[in-house]
Amino acid sequence: MTDPAKLEPTAFLPHARGDMADRVRRHDWAATPLGAPETWPDSLLALVEILLACNEPRFLAWGPRRIMVYNDHYAPLCGSKHPAALGQPFAEVWADILDDVGPIMERAYGGEAVHMDDIMFTMRDRNGYPEETHFAFSYIPVHGRTGEVSGMLCTCRETTDAVLTQRLLSFQLRLGDVLRSIADPDEVKRVAVRLLAEELALGQVGYGEIGADGRAVTQTSHGDGSLPPSRGTPRSPADMPTTLAALGSGARVALHDLDRETGPIAAEVAATSRDSGARAFAALPLVKHGRLVAYLYLANRTPRRWSERELELAAEVAERTWAAIERASTESALRRTRERLAATLDAADISTWDYDVGSDHLLPDDNLASLCGLCGVSQGGRDQLESFIACTHPDDREPLRQRLRQALEQGQDWRSEHRVLQQGGGHRWVVAHGRVERDAAGRALRMPGVLVDITDRKRAEEALQEADRRKDDFLATLAHELRNPLAPIRSAARISSDPSATLQQLRWSHEVIERQVRNMALLLDDLLDVSRITRGILEVRKTPTAAASIVEAALEAARPVLAARKHKLELDIDPEPLHVDADPLRMAQALSNLLTNAAKYTDPGGTVRLSARRERDALVIRVSDSGIGIAPSSLERIFAMFSQVEPALERSEGGLGIGLALVKGIMELHGGTVRAQSAGLGRGSEFVLSLPGVQVGTLSAADHQPASAAAATPLRVALADDNVDGAETLAALLELDGYEVRIAHDGLAALELVRSYRPDAVFLDIGMPGLNGYEVARQLREEQAPGEPAPVLVALTGWGGAGDKQRALDAGFDKHLTKPVDPDALLDILTEAAASRQGLAA
Repeated sequence: MTDPAKLEPTAFLPHARGDMADRVRRHDWAATPLGAPETWPDSLLALVEILLACNEPRFLAWGPRRIMVYNDHYAPLCGSKHPAALGQPFAEVWADILDDVGPIMERAYGGEAVHMDDIMFTMRDRNGYPEETHFAFSYIPVHGRTGEVSGMLCTCRETTDAVLTQRLLSFQLRLGDVLRSIADPDEVKRVAVRLLAEELALGQVGYGEIGADGRAVTQTSHGDGSLPPSRGTPRSPADMPTTLAALGSGARVALHDLDRETGPIAAEVAATSRDSGARAFAALPLVKHGRLVAYLYLANRTPRRWSERELELAAEVAERTWAAIERASTESALRRTRERLAATLDAADISTWDYDVGSDHLLPDDNLASLCGLCGVSQGGRDQLESFIACTHPDDREPLRQRLRQALEQGQDWRSEHRVLQQGGGHRWVVAHGRVERDAAGRALRMPGVLVDITDRKRAEEALQEADRRKDDFLATLAHELRNPLAPIRSAARISSDPSATLQQLRWSHEVIERQVRNMALLLDDLLDVSRITRGILEVRKTPTAAASIVEAALEAARPVLAARKHKLELDIDPEPLHVDADPLRMAQALSNLLTNAAKYTDPGGTVRLSARRERDALVIRVSDSGIGIAPSSLERIFAMFSQVEPALERSEGGLGIGLALVKGIMELHGGTVRAQSAGLGRGSEFVLSLPGVQVGTLSAADHQPASAAAATPLRVALADDNVDGAETLAALLELDGYEVRIAHDGLAALELVRSYRPDAVFLDIGMPGLNGYEVARQLREEQAPGEPAPVLVALTGWGGAGDKQRALDAGFDKHLTKPVDPDALLDILTEAAASRQGLAA
């Protein structure tokens, strides 16, 4: 019979390439149930050639013995079974998981296509040790001419890393949540080792702390009962000097089978573990300030192959445990300090009382009687203790009564933090302290005490918690909103750089990049504007402005969102020509924010209405929708910074929660107002802008003068920026519009470029090496000869505050642009410069 190795490539698998293709050609198939390749049916040859060409793991089982043929991508899944698995029966290759996978294969050989998204196998001999594995696969039966099943084709993917990584991440989150709530350092250790032992199904997990003198190790452990527990008693480091020395150097210890491991550390660990019966051991060090302060150890009764993932998880648990212990210890010390301070302050604080236990008489001071007067505690009177309890909030009464009774029965100091009802409704928070005095027989005689009003502190804590929650929500949303445009930008950039991209694809990718960059710029502009409003430095430049132009500009910005969601837009514009003294850009920004919100929070196909009317002496603009509405409780805080209404978040496209705060700030700077109203959830909402000082009349044509056209001959432009990509892309943009552009990448080169090139306009980045943009501008102005045409100097910077603009003007700049630069703003400057040059030429 012909040796397959001697076959010409064109005769056997002529198109197959790769290591497995070579192995299949060289394999002695004549010695297998499949026989020599020249006897193979065409379907088998075709399937083998297909699977060898696939770029995903595949194997083929053929014939009654289910002989295996697989490709290069399947080989790594075989581990040490490769390459011996080639040409072998499936049942022999995967004998260790045959109980799990055998029934599935039988279904495939019975003619059923079987698909598994996730199945777990415990493989015992793939890599020489038991391991948990996860796979997703499809078993496809291959039918012969007469309908019989000749074999089975498998497409598979190992998901072990993804499954175990997700499991460990979930464990880390759960561990962090649990440890964060524990205040006792010892409990932190007990919980940490218990959770890790349960997660990894280990015989024992322990946490050892080494004293500052290095003489003792105290252990806390937990296990499944297969190993005797550590009793937490100190042990001498002399029992394991080599191991502790290795850990002290930051090294990890991982011993998979103590009966087979060699070396001094293995011998030392084996000796100390002999009585416990552990066969596998690992330890992770905690070295702080150059000293081994603690270690986390893992032990198992049977040999265990410690994976890198398990060791990393244990190291993470060790670090988190140490951090939680330090936090709990610090909080405990701080708590004791606060209690001592509170006791000192309470002794001379606002309210005091003295309670006579035998007569059940409570003697309050005037302030306490005033605070609790709602419930009948009399000023200067002697009241029963129950009258004092009746002053508290109904939810606090029974717990307060029980703690007082317990303190009096056991002679303990009493402390309570509760709410006291007030005249007219509401309550105040108080903290109360009492000390029981006893007679010679141990009976409680009296309890003097003090009470402190802590309402302000409680409200501050609640405000801080709410601010912290809103800050976290804002940061998470900001990260989401900034990442959103990056995905299409990255994809579009990849397409635009592909030499095989069509002209249509290039045009589309450029439009995507431009649109997403514009979205990011608008997001950053909103953030900067809110920051300026908060600091009181946002400028509004009021000018006589037609109400219709404000509406038109806002609609132009919001129409894409309205159109994308297929909303019906209804307009009700006052027929009279109205104008107001306002900043047209800022007013259009505020109105477009309201229109965009209405579009986002209305289900597709809804209705958005815009009304602009004169009401008395004010321009009143109303934006209403048929959307999800606003709960009455949310109306009070909807204009607060970073505010999001929860039901809206579930239905909308998201946002930073700053849009309405920005609208409110802009309206207040104009002396106007904004308010919101809604009939409730699911019943739509309406936002009303009111701007005083509306006038009737048509503005002069000068107020609508269009920008001059660019000069017929192209302007010469110099561009200096140390960001090479930024400079070159901006230059390419200008060149597409017909401008002549030269580039420099530092301050000194910019000076030389301007001196030799004599440009009409110069764009200078402020932060450049050599000379910064301010210094270059000053020198250019100083060198300018009298009567010589001066170039337009434009500052490019990421700093856009009023002070930054003034500094640029002081340095000699004519204009100031904030990065990322809006191409339209840049082209407007050049158009203006061209018109100016035309005027000079005329």
